[in-house]
Amino acid sequence: MLPRFVKGVRVYWCLDCNVPVLEQSHCGKCNSVCFKVKLTPPSDIRPAFDTEVRELRELVKAELGLSEKEADILLPRNQLVFFNKIPYIDAADEVVVQGQIIGHRYYDPESRKWRFKPMYQGVAKMLENKIGYYAVVDLPRLTKGYEIHGDRIVEANLPEKKNMYIALVTADGETQGVGVKLQGKRIRVAKYWSSKKPLYLNKPTALKDLLEANEARLETLVSKSRRILEKTLARHSAKRPIVSYSGGKDSLVTLHIALNYCGVGEAIFNDTGLELPETVENVDKVTELYGLKLHVASAENRFFESLWIYGPPARDYRWCCKVCKLTPIARTYKQITSGEIISIVGQRKYESIQRFRQRYFEKSRWLPKVYLLSPILDWSALEVWLYIFKEKLPYNTLYSKGLDRIGCWLCPACELAEFHLVEQLHPELWNKWNNFLVKYAEKKGFPQEWIKYGWWRWKRLPGDQKRFIEQLGFEPSEIEEKNQKIEYIRELKKEDNSIVAYFSIPIDLKKVEALLPIYVDKYTLRENRIEFTLPQGNKVTICKNSIEVELESQEDFIKDFANIVYIVSRAVLCSKCYSCVNWCPSNAIVYDPKINGFRVLSEKCSKCKICNKECPTVRYIADNMIAALESLITFYTAEV
Repeated sequence: MLPRFVKGVRVYWCLDCNVPVLEQSHCGKCNSVCFKVKLTPPSDIRPAFDTEVRELRELVKAELGLSEKEADILLPRNQLVFFNKIPYIDAADEVVVQGQIIGHRYYDPESRKWRFKPMYQGVAKMLENKIGYYAVVDLPRLTKGYEIHGDRIVEANLPEKKNMYIALVTADGETQGVGVKLQGKRIRVAKYWSSKKPLYLNKPTALKDLLEANEARLETLVSKSRRILEKTLARHSAKRPIVSYSGGKDSLVTLHIALNYCGVGEAIFNDTGLELPETVENVDKVTELYGLKLHVASAENRFFESLWIYGPPARDYRWCCKVCKLTPIARTYKQITSGEIISIVGQRKYESIQRFRQRYFEKSRWLPKVYLLSPILDWSALEVWLYIFKEKLPYNTLYSKGLDRIGCWLCPACELAEFHLVEQLHPELWNKWNNFLVKYAEKKGFPQEWIKYGWWRWKRLPGDQKRFIEQLGFEPSEIEEKNQKIEYIRELKKEDNSIVAYFSIPIDLKKVEALLPIYVDKYTLRENRIEFTLPQGNKVTICKNSIEVELESQEDFIKDFANIVYIVSRAVLCSKCYSCVNWCPSNAIVYDPKINGFRVLSEKCSKCKICNKECPTVRYIADNMIAALESLITFYTAEV
């Protein structure tokens, strides 16, 4: 059986009240039977804000050739509009009005503009009212990709420009679809379906109607979240509860419920250094309004200081989360208490497959001594907004400006549409990031399109991006190769009975020496080298630009070689994130200002190497270097 996530939120629509009803087939206001709305899973719809609706009206008019009065047929002025995210190469939503999909709005990466494609009810209403761009065609059926020539068009109002969308219907009225204008009077069929009758619901709708129709459902959700909180906190009373507040809608609802029903007035805000000003303002406002005891886990300027070490973050290379989020939070928690913490978070299962699999209460994989409690895990986005509207909570103003996701403004998980909005709202911030990308692209030999289309957001490109890159005349494998290239070890050679790795950056021997106790106790430090012997008998020499390992024994050689690369990488590519300090169970690691780096106290170190495992430099750089070199190392050792 498919998981519930695939089926999505059950969204119904009341014909009498003209509002969506969630997870129940009867309206909570008038008790009428509702019809189920067919949406793309997970059907996590949200309300469109006034600014978004105004922009949508202008978009629909421009794309479909509609007048103000004609636009009212598709987008009545006195009714609510909802968006439902759908898969696309960039941001895209199903536009839901009167319980029906009237079209898709999507962001076009090439033009850097939003576009609107009429669908289903939108097409049906355009055809019945003969408004906008439409065509009646003399064909027995419509087929995707088929080119309709002018002699097959019975009646039409065609746009002059190419690539505009046209509502289609066969002459017998059996099949409807949407096409794209080509040269002359030709039209390419983009999609087709069995004809639908237009549905008109003339009842005006307001937020009050929406709240009343879903009041019982909301009460059920709040009661369940309250029980989850109360039972978990009672069962784990020795752990300290702290709400994680991000400035986003989900954590706002979580905070309000935890504060009102369980008296949890302590919160933490992770200032990654990449929060938009509106978010910081919201955190300050909420803190003052509710009298919170707020802890700020600040990454300061760590992101930009680390950029030339790690390179741009990517969806499959999220060093930024470790450096700017997890480590500052762990460090702050460690300063707050030496005991265990329950972090009350606003995570929801409809946000992703990973979160769908999450439990209400579980131990954090990323933070020591921290347990995650997710009391609103079952809530949909619309239910979150209903609670906010009902309780009149002070939500982040970025939502009303068009941002649906609150967080780091240059997160690689963002779409180009979100970046475009950030650029419009805060050009000074975007220019700083863009200037780095320009310099980085020049250094690595990337084309300008790498910046324009955000290809830095992946190490390994997904299929839709590869196809897009090919359409633009580039080779995806070349982009991927440059994205994944690691340049800190410039050469690996076999010299006599040794394997030598030459680094492209200088090795600070004092910083290396400070970390050696996690691996060896005895070593010799000379002016230009460090020498020691491994337990298996292999002699190691670390110079100012190389690592040399003599091959006396092949036992665990790759593991030993990797550990040496880890130590050197940590010494010379340290981002000073304090992850090693946070995770060390023996408190054996301290920051040493004399070397501007970290020192391992040999008398305390148990050589567990947890610090290696949790170090972002090891995870995102050194591990990749070893993986890239492993086959060559194996080949060299086999020759001995």
